[in-house]
Amino acid sequence: LMFLRPEEQELINGDIIKATTWTGTKAEIVEKMRGLKSLGYSAYSVHIRNGHPGMLEDWADVFAAI
Repeated sequence: LMFLRPEEQELINGDIIKATTWTGTKAEIVEKMRGLKSLGYSAYSVHIRNGHPGMLEDWADVFAAI
């Protein structure tokens, strides 16, 4: 949902993005959400970005796998 400005690109790399966001494969996101579930979380919220067909279905697949 976010993009780096040109002046930020040399400062931010993939490792930082993965460590501070929920960026990953479906399996990685499912595993993170299962971890939250095991800690007692029972509600999750996601942002469905307008103009990205299929995003809702992608998230539905993630929630179904938890």
